Amino acid sequence: MIKPYRRNEAAEMKNFFVNLTKRPAVKKATSQWKLITETSALSTLENILFSKKILDKKNITNEKLTVFGEYTRAKKINTFVRKIFGSTWKIKIIPIDFDISLNRYQSELIAKREAHDTEIGVWALQNPKNLKICRTILKEKLHYLREHNFHNHPEAVKKFWETKLAEIKTKT
Repeated sequence: MIKPYRRNEAAEMKNFFVNLTKRPAVKKATSQWKLITETSALSTLENILFSKKILDKKNITNEKLTVFGEYTRAKKINTFVRKIFGSTWKIKIIPIDFDISLNRYQSELIAKREAHDTEIGVWALQNPKNLKICRTILKEKLHYLREHNFHNHPEAVKKFWETKLAEIKTKT
């Protein structure tokens, strides 16, 4: 969220896992890991959808899949992964509590946002038109958050979700 906007979550997570795999205690266990980044997504739903496309393009099917995601998004991640990948994949979801922002501790808001986001995501998966509407909203959210001072980011996130949940609901 800081100009010039060169960093992205996918690259940050890959760096984290590359460094993790270099540790002597886990080197053997992680030697077969294939780390593939997806850099176009604006949401959890898109991340999973676009990751599936990458795997399909690489002709990787019916594999064991481990999905790492933020702890507060675990239920949503599980729902989306199961819907997108289906029952033929051996899937393991590993939630990681890595969000240290003030938002992380607004559990009521997070629960409401995540439940609504899951509902919207399931709706979006019904057809390409719905996916396009969701992408438009996500771009609006990104623009909104970038307009706000980085030091006010937690408050900006809270304000966006408090004001947008009702609006987004009417579009669905």
